[in-house]
Amino acid sequence: MNIDYKIMPFNGKDGRFIIQAGTLRDDANGYGYSSIRNAEKAAWYKFKGGKQKIAETNSKGKKFCDDLKKSTGKCLYNLYDNFMDSYFKEIYRGESTEDELWEEIEMEISLKIPIFVRSYIKNS
Repeated sequence: MNIDYKIMPFNGKDGRFIIQAGTLRDDANGYGYSSIRNAEKAAWYKFKGGKQKIAETNSKGKKFCDDLKKSTGKCLYNLYDNFMDSYFKEIYRGESTEDELWEEIEMEISLKIPIFVRSYIKNS
């Protein structure tokens, strides 16, 4: 899906924006979008195939996790949770980064984890 759209000021609401796509008008349920950036993100999601792209990425992430569990018996969700329990304070204090957490998990499973899988696990 790829529909052309315009971001326009929302009449009567200062600093708010709407999305006009042909005869469709998306005004965020009457409130308008608080910024052009938020309106652009909503338009990408609704009119430029963003929803499908996110669904595809999530299904790839799920497949990666399922395949890993079948081949190694290790569940990436559990590994992430366990390592996050250990690293949370260090990450919060800035002593460690989430990338270092993922490096530890990769060493544990001896496999490079793609970025899309990281975001899938983090957001699940």
